[in-house]
Amino acid sequence: MGSSDIHTPPSSCEDPQPYSGYMNRTVIFGDDSEWTITASLSDAKRQWSQPPFEATQVYSAVCIKDPRGLYIGVEEAVIKVKYQLMGPPEVIERCEREISESEYDMELFPDSEEAKLNLSDAQDRLDAATRPAVWPNASTQREMRALTYFALHHCPYTPRLWAIASDDVDESVDEWGMVGGYALFMLMPKLPGRTLTRESFWALPVEKREEIRQAFSEALREVRSLRINHTDPAMRNLMWDERQRKCYIIDYEEFDILKQTPDPDTDKVHYDEWDIAETSLPI
Repeated sequence: MGSSDIHTPPSSCEDPQPYSGYMNRTVIFGDDSEWTITASLSDAKRQWSQPPFEATQVYSAVCIKDPRGLYIGVEEAVIKVKYQLMGPPEVIERCEREISESEYDMELFPDSEEAKLNLSDAQDRLDAATRPAVWPNASTQREMRALTYFALHHCPYTPRLWAIASDDVDESVDEWGMVGGYALFMLMPKLPGRTLTRESFWALPVEKREEIRQAFSEALREVRSLRINHTDPAMRNLMWDERQRKCYIIDYEEFDILKQTPDPDTDKVHYDEWDIAETSLPI
């Protein structure tokens, strides 16, 4: 393991550097279209619970080249970016400690399969925290599959994946960015409306909240009719379009595939799981 191959996290003593994320960059997608990122729609959300560690950030973008004429009339789109992060110091230190302990166990018990497995697992975790990954996080792979599936079935209540692009993370993106690690760009239509929040939802009149529930019920049944079961139910994963009176269900990093298509007459919608039941009203 060469030291030049290992990336170390930034020290709090280092001089601050300007990190720009992916603002103002132009991305070339697989369909040959080119899009310039114009504004950030979210802060970078860092995930350090499951390697490879990664950050997610959502941007708006405009098309500057469309040689195939695929995006005529599209004024603005969304690019969701996922890029690899280095592991935090405490994770690296824990892995190094576990490696030392496992190597010591191997010296005492050279034929121990458990010691060999523990050493291999600790080394894999250290590699995930300090080296560029070949494949993105499993949740990112799941989301890409779901969005592609929704696009194929023209689901009207979810985001849809138009195109993807990839690149290597460079040193200007993020202080925790894994230089040389993966960066994935998912081009999607910009959904109308706003993400629901507890403050905005419970400030609405009772009648409007019920209207949103009914629209949500319609959207959820449509998604489930495609045998996709969203397993991260929360208000933050719902968008409401007031003009069209329509609800969208977003963020498919976590989902299950249903064994069979639910019967729409018996498929119950549990509003409480999504924090929008009237019984969830904050006191």
